[in-house]
Amino acid sequence: MSAYLFIDGAYLREAYTDTMTKYFGVAPPINWPAGLAQFGHIQRVYYYDAIDRNRVKDETEEEQKKRIAEANAFHAFLNRLDNWHVREGFTSRGRRASRRTQKAVDVQLAVDALEHAAKSMSVAVFIFGDLDFEPLLFSLGRSGVQTVVWYERGTACNELLEAADIRQQMTLRMFYQMAMPGTVSAIECPTFGENSSKPSFAPFKTGTWNSRTISFIAGPSGNEHWVWADAGSNPLREPSVFAFVAGYDYSKLDTAFTMNYGGEIAWKL
Repeated sequence: MSAYLFIDGAYLREAYTDTMTKYFGVAPPINWPAGLAQFGHIQRVYYYDAIDRNRVKDETEEEQKKRIAEANAFHAFLNRLDNWHVREGFTSRGRRASRRTQKAVDVQLAVDALEHAAKSMSVAVFIFGDLDFEPLLFSLGRSGVQTVVWYERGTACNELLEAADIRQQMTLRMFYQMAMPGTVSAIECPTFGENSSKPSFAPFKTGTWNSRTISFIAGPSGNEHWVWADAGSNPLREPSVFAFVAGYDYSKLDTAFTMNYGGEIAWKL
């Protein structure tokens, strides 16, 4: 089985930065390529991005040169990795800088995927969220290629996800594992799960989440904490889910829970 990974660089960068900053307060550098090992056994990686070579708002000429040089160096670094290939598009400059958009990146990604589908690729793994890619997923499916889409919660259209054979959410834990080792160790990263046995310890507060009972539970040692949502009326569709952290800092555990599962928690006073 031959699996290729296609990465929308801007999408991954924004998803990683937003998630890490929201929880850890910082988005450290990604540990390329080891940080992406969790996406499976991949034979070849294609990375798509566009460098804005125009001066952005309030940027000095020296800052512009430095930003472009750093982007060029990063792309050159990825290109030197075994079986990695960078595809660069360009940035269209509208009347306002805020309206600049990437061009050619989406088209190049689709062309590459279809070309490899006609050769030896049997699994196409994507990191993107743009609905414009829906026809590509349909075409690959008709060609007999299995499609997998990794996405950030709240940033990918349902129509796009439904067109894929397999949909996988990129979680806070995944982004944490992408980061350079030791860069965010001040706060312990939670783990997530579902359909497990609920801890038998008495909760120290309860509430509701998506019309379901939710509990904040601490283990007897004081260094194990869960935010636990009971199963809904249809456990197959609404299984019990939880966020767990081992450590004494649990102040953001409910934030991690909603980042991973969506919705809002209403704790009882």
